[in-house]
Amino acid sequence: MYYLCTQVNTTIKMKLSNIAEISIGVPISRYKYNPANDSKKISYSLFSQNMLSDTGMFQEFEAEIFFANKDLSNSCTQSGDVIFGLRAPNQAIYMATTQSLLVQSYMAIIRCDTTKVLPEYLALKLNAQEIQNQLYKNIQGGMIKLVQVQNLRELSIELPSIKKQQQI
Repeated sequence: MYYLCTQVNTTIKMKLSNIAEISIGVPISRYKYNPANDSKKISYSLFSQNMLSDTGMFQEFEAEIFFANKDLSNSCTQSGDVIFGLRAPNQAIYMATTQSLLVQSYMAIIRCDTTKVLPEYLALKLNAQEIQNQLYKNIQGGMIKLVQVQNLRELSIELPSIKKQQQI
């Protein structure tokens, strides 16, 4: 039997799905603007794999521009988001910037319940070896290894108090 939350000294263990909203980015090829067929043309800067870092911090690179045929703003980054690469290397970064970038389908957008977990702490935790080991057990694929979003939701995360998270 798995308990949703267990007390361990001054930390608790919770599933990621209980402390954050997790969604997947968009398959951009499906929404690529075609001047012959589409009346709507919306410009987005793309979040790319090279913006991920094992330090948990966003690496600024010049973003590629993508033209979509519909509004995809619900899949764009917001300040405070954690972006996690579902494809190897499976790294997480904290978005401190207000720059809005369109997240592609091989990445997950994690929006934290900040009463339970700070996004900066979560990004560092997701890059820790213990979490990577949990993920490695469930990675699927041959040449391209992928973490399923459901496996990400099921991750068990140790959470100290918010005050302690701020100190880390």
